[in-house]
Amino acid sequence: MPRGDRQGHRVRVGARSMALGASIKSGGAGTIYRLPDAPDQVAKIYHPHIERGEYAHKIEAMLELAPRLPAREFRGETVTQIAWPQDKIFDRGSRFIGFAMPLLDMGSTEELELMLQARQARAAGLNPTLGVKMTLAANLASVISSLHRQKHYLVDLKPVNLRFYRDSLYIALLDCDGFSVQGRSRRFPAEQFTPDYLAPEFQGRGVKPGKGREQDLFALAVIVFRLLNFGIHPFTGKPADDRVPTDIPARIRGWLYAYGRQPHPQLAPSPVSAHEAMPRELRDLFDRAFASTDRPSAAAWADALSVYARRDSGRIVVCSKDDAHQHFAGQPCGECARERVLASSRRSAGARRKRRERQQQKVRQRVRQRTAARVRAARHTTRRRGSAQAGGVQATPATAAITKASADQARAVAATVVFLLVVLVGALTLRGCAQPPAPKSQARSAASSPSTNEAGQRPPADSTAPPTVARPAPESAPGDSELKADIDKTVAAVNSGDREVFRARVGALHRQAMRHRGPRRSSLRAYRDLMMDAHVMPKEGRKTGDTRERLEARVEGLKSIVDDDPYAGVVAAEAAKWMLLLRELDTAQHYYRHALWADPTTAQAWYGLGVTYTNSDPERAAALMAMAYVVADEMDGLQMRMLAAVYRLVGMASAGGGDTSVGELDQRARTLVETLTGESVTQ
Repeated sequence: MPRGDRQGHRVRVGARSMALGASIKSGGAGTIYRLPDAPDQVAKIYHPHIERGEYAHKIEAMLELAPRLPAREFRGETVTQIAWPQDKIFDRGSRFIGFAMPLLDMGSTEELELMLQARQARAAGLNPTLGVKMTLAANLASVISSLHRQKHYLVDLKPVNLRFYRDSLYIALLDCDGFSVQGRSRRFPAEQFTPDYLAPEFQGRGVKPGKGREQDLFALAVIVFRLLNFGIHPFTGKPADDRVPTDIPARIRGWLYAYGRQPHPQLAPSPVSAHEAMPRELRDLFDRAFASTDRPSAAAWADALSVYARRDSGRIVVCSKDDAHQHFAGQPCGECARERVLASSRRSAGARRKRRERQQQKVRQRVRQRTAARVRAARHTTRRRGSAQAGGVQATPATAAITKASADQARAVAATVVFLLVVLVGALTLRGCAQPPAPKSQARSAASSPSTNEAGQRPPADSTAPPTVARPAPESAPGDSELKADIDKTVAAVNSGDREVFRARVGALHRQAMRHRGPRRSSLRAYRDLMMDAHVMPKEGRKTGDTRERLEARVEGLKSIVDDDPYAGVVAAEAAKWMLLLRELDTAQHYYRHALWADPTTAQAWYGLGVTYTNSDPERAAALMAMAYVVADEMDGLQMRMLAAVYRLVGMASAGGGDTSVGELDQRARTLVETLTGESVTQ
């Protein structure tokens, strides 16, 4: 439904007739409108294609069994914690079309996801101290406890679905019609869930009706753990061997909880975790939540956390070494310990970078020395030939042969010089666009031996050993399901927070990039000609009168190049960008995946694929965008900013709205890169 499509239409809200005001937000199920005649309420009107009959029964059950949330006030005003239905809405024909709910001031709230990482929280103007996060955790547990008392369950409970008030730190729950709701005679199930927050007993099977409470308790514990432990997921860590799965859902399914009071034999904790600086009481609650099915209730969490959240309890104190840090009383400062580990990692990365630069300098010096020696030899030969001719030496078959040999040698030297220059330029280019997709130098060391240079090739040396024959690359791309599975491995590695897993994954991507050949010259020429053809090339930006037919003609031309040359990854990425503009998300995702198969170091393909998941899966989107920054680690900063700006514009056009969500995900992606590499991303 277009935005504002029903503005001004008369509807019946309960027994009152009202006109719909301006639209606020549009989602997959419906659009939110203001109600000028009821300024403290808004209306959610379901889209015409939505089956409204089932929703009518569900809303009726929600009206009958509303949760009894305690009244919250802040600075003399009542705080709305949950957008629960208050009235049904009917059209003029008395047909159910939606419901009215309390107005929630979105401008004064933020996503809870922002508080998981200190860097992104500070960028949003928030204060991510331990006391603040403890208060948020206690308030969240209290709201969920109130819902559970009425046997209503969220099921798809995760930070991106939760908001909180910046000033009061109270929780705000939205989209309540998607909850699992208990009516008087039946239960209305929730259809959505997120695998990274799904309890072990439901992994691979989904949440059965009536089991939403168990799922909520597991997801609540995951959120609380991440809030109190720098965003680290409780099922990430360092695997003991290759048999340990790398993706979070598989680790949850195997009960691989690495942060218990008893160490797990298969999974070690993240080195930057602060779980050992938590009180024993909280660690026992986490052990129950993640190592058994006898999980603490939401009320138990609320009672335990609220004690620490109270300022007068003295349970959380200011660090004596850094006033910006807080820690549990009687425990070491977790933030100080984390900063020490990150500082050590940065020092190690800097030392490795300097060693690499010294090695590159030696290679370049050897190249220059050999080039200069051959040029001097060529000049010497030329001078000797000129002297012989000036002295009147008569040419004989022998001297003619010598002269011809000297000329051939000079041409050979010139060709060698040109070749070495090309190699040098190629090495510099590879540093920016064909470098292994690893954070700084970490993945590079895993993908190549110490005797290789930055392009994954042996540096020029006196050795005459023959070059290694690479394994032949496949002639065509695999099926889309295989491509998606490969991307899923990378997303899991990024979201794992485990640096060893991440380095291993990007090392594998680097080896794939080196094994695959690049696009054919004819493909690049065809791509250039197509991009320069004014008949099919629409102007960039929104102020354009180009028709959809021109866009589609351009896309078809790009697709034909990719069909002819599967390794034309840059062409596939360009085609996907314009498919995204045409709102063909599924096709765009396919061609982005194809581009990454052809060359996993294509930054715009990682970033563009992330944009396609902006609304459907923000966590996946942030992980994919993070990979763009990882593979473009040493790319010119201006190029990376231009790439991000282009996809913000494309994402804006495809979504029909502003670029706020893309910008927020971009910030999360930068934070992920910082967590995995220990180094900040250039703004």
